Amino acid sequence: MARSEVAVTELTAYQTAGAVTADAVDTSNNHFVDIDGYKDEKLLIRMYGGSGAGFTATFKAGDFPAGGIGDLEVEVAAAATKVISLESARFKDDDAYILIDASSTGTATAATIEAFVHA
Repeated sequence: MARSEVAVTELTAYQTAGAVTADAVDTSNNHFVDIDGYKDEKLLIRMYGGSGAGFTATFKAGDFPAGGIGDLEVEVAAAATKVISLESARFKDDDAYILIDASSTGTATAATIEAFVHA
């Protein structure tokens, strides 16, 4: 199974982010965020439940000691938007990826996920 990458948008203080292309939620292949090279590795994640059944995003525990806290599950209802802030220490693997599994009890129609970092 090949995970699909969630593109990271850099946010600059006092600037607008410009056009952000949201990544479609993929419940078949799941996702990863590559945070290699970003200076503080703090992420802002915005998720939209779409017009279908919504979805559950599971941020998988990472390889480092803070990963011992475990996974983080976030339920996103249809038509709802959830925004969370993540510190990479709990979720980062040794390849600098954060893994996100997505599941839905129905079809996650038009559901999206976006990732932002401070530039």
